[in-house]
Amino acid sequence: MTDTLAVAPDTAAQPVRIRQERRFPIALSRQIDSIRDLYDLAKQQRWNPLTDIDWSGFETEGIARDALDAARLVWSRRAWLEYPRLSDTPATLIRFCLEPDRESDPKLFLTVKNTEEAWQIETYHALADVLGGYIDRPPHAGDDALFDQFRHVSALRAEESLDGHFVAHCVLEAEIELTLYRAYLEATTHPAIRQALEHIVDAKSRHAQFGWLYLDVRAPVWDEAAHDDIAARVSTYIDKSVLAGLHSASLAGQSDMATAADVAAKHGLGAVSAAREAGLVLDALNDALARLVPLGVQVALPARPAHAPVPAGAQ
Repeated sequence: MTDTLAVAPDTAAQPVRIRQERRFPIALSRQIDSIRDLYDLAKQQRWNPLTDIDWSGFETEGIARDALDAARLVWSRRAWLEYPRLSDTPATLIRFCLEPDRESDPKLFLTVKNTEEAWQIETYHALADVLGGYIDRPPHAGDDALFDQFRHVSALRAEESLDGHFVAHCVLEAEIELTLYRAYLEATTHPAIRQALEHIVDAKSRHAQFGWLYLDVRAPVWDEAAHDDIAARVSTYIDKSVLAGLHSASLAGQSDMATAADVAAKHGLGAVSAAREAGLVLDALNDALARLVPLGVQVALPARPAHAPVPAGAQ
């Protein structure tokens, strides 16, 4: 997969309007205590995937070759999913900086969030390498589009709601990712992979908490039009990402990747079964949508696809 900032053909002709900066000196004073505290915590808990994971003791002896191949595909897929955030999160930060009256604290937190996303990609790469070699793109060329959605273009387009983009990707998506990685950690028996997942879960927990904390501040100022814009953006994310299978190979109809998840899960290599993964994704989505209702955002809960009937508690 590529991490370049290429623009999709259907968006290249749509200009992004960048407003002139007129607010110097820029105010960086504390405005949202809960988010500033989370930012400080993230700095204190910073980790280095090169030194904080015991790569020298990474043992693959005794693990069947088909299990290693399955696990390296699973971990490679996670890197493909994370790559777009290297451009999406900075784009979201730029949009925060360009819009008047946006607080300093979310801007600061987005900087550490992007750093942690880069560390996660580095970890996924390294895990795939030691399991047999990183795979740089999906086995089927047609699956590339699922991971290359050019979300940074949407984040920067002035006509689109920043709050809508934030709710979709910094709230719902963060909650889905946290749910999944907690399950991966619980199901993992390999010591080094558990060590990596512990750091990743800590980071994703902060990312999800950040999203909800900011909604507590923003929701009171939303009017009916804002609610409609957010609901529309969330619906697009659900349709084009969640139900299309971005977070679940099974929902994407990627049978080879679903099989890989099943095999990796069986050997405790950082995965859960494909059916359980799909169930977790949909359960997390439904829970997050339910939490949005008291904030004035109502989106119809998607029906669970027939091929993903397994409840989150099942293995």
